[in-house]
Amino acid sequence: DIFSTLPRVNWGLNYNGLSKIPALKEIFSKFNLSHGYKSTLTINRYVTNDLYDRYLDEVTPGVSKDDFNEGGTGNFYSRLEIPQIEIQEGFAPLIGIDMTLQNGLTFKLDYNKSRTLSLSAINNLLSERQSKEISIASGYRIRNVDIPFLTGSKKRKKGKSKKEQEDDKKKGTAGGGKRGGGASSLEVRDLDFQFDFSLRDDVTYARKLDLSTSDPTRGSYALSFSPSIEYKLNKRLSLRLFFDYRKNIPKTSAGYKRIDSSGGVVVRFEL
Repeated sequence: DIFSTLPRVNWGLNYNGLSKIPALKEIFSKFNLSHGYKSTLTINRYVTNDLYDRYLDEVTPGVSKDDFNEGGTGNFYSRLEIPQIEIQEGFAPLIGIDMTLQNGLTFKLDYNKSRTLSLSAINNLLSERQSKEISIASGYRIRNVDIPFLTGSKKRKKGKSKKEQEDDKKKGTAGGGKRGGGASSLEVRDLDFQFDFSLRDDVTYARKLDLSTSDPTRGSYALSFSPSIEYKLNKRLSLRLFFDYRKNIPKTSAGYKRIDSSGGVVVRFEL
């Protein structure tokens, strides 16, 4: 009885003690390792077989017997008729690394692996989908960056009198030694570098059980990476320079190779 099947154990593991090791503490402010597994079994619907009780084996209770020996059709009558069963399982991630260096550089790596099995009793077909993916993300932030041609700081500095400049210096000293008269605005002028990379291998096989054949029906080899730079001029206005590249190579003749690339500048103003 499939309904009496015990569920498979799912788990998730996380460890963050590496950054507390004295030898690594000077290099990393965060160093986390992760691992996880998840599995589900799905039955969309089932039907009770009316012929099960009729051909119930009297010798072995709870088991229906084959009527082949009685001159019948040779069919086996089960208690339930289940047209389709699906099993999904995957490591998400199989291994994951998330670390931050003392200088603010971040790095994250995930390697995922999954499989989906779908059994159809209607057409004796077992569909199997296998997927592997590796993703890398890194970033770095430089704080208090002044780009004069964007902020116009040089022009404002020239237009100020000596007294105004001296007052600005005093304010900067009183605020903890921050530079110049625009110290309050420079606090939000951060320059963020981001880089994302992904590589995915996905394929689906159709296995015909009655013919003992296995053919790929779909699948692709996908590559993508997207670097970007974002600069905050102030608390509300930011500029983002980006580039996005995606490449998809199908594994069957039904598809075709495709490459997409885009880039540009995004101006964002927050109310």
